[in-house]
Amino acid sequence: FVAFLIHIGPFELVGARTPAALREWARLAGSGEGWTAYAREILSGGDLSRAERLTAEVPGFLEALLPLLADTETPMQVRIGVVAVMEGAAGGDALRGLVPRLIDLAGHEDHRVRADACHLLGLTGAGEAAATLRARLSDEHPEVREIAADALGEK
Repeated sequence: FVAFLIHIGPFELVGARTPAALREWARLAGSGEGWTAYAREILSGGDLSRAERLTAEVPGFLEALLPLLADTETPMQVRIGVVAVMEGAAGGDALRGLVPRLIDLAGHEDHRVRADACHLLGLTGAGEAAATLRARLSDEHPEVREIAADALGEK
């Protein structure tokens, strides 16, 4: 087995790539959506430790995970990785800085996104998250209600 390691901008890609894929990564390296695509790439491959390292090394990496959380088409393995990385940032300033965006996601039309947002809001330790979590106690979906209660410490 031969593995290729390719560096394009800040991204380290493992495996063979087509010229079109390399052009796309070059485009992403210079765009705001690049870190989100890279997070999807590494979490799809199960590389949670790299994602956790990037959280410490790249300012704004946690924020780049939010579009993956909000996208209902994100594969389950990636969603689980996103939540795990954010759990690792529990109580820290980087996660607390995402509270306004997590509050928005707590109102998402998909109950899975609302549930994940409530779970993460609970991990922020931010007082401004409490009102949103209390509102989710009457959510139409029982999983969201349960997670909001857990996040508030009401279980």
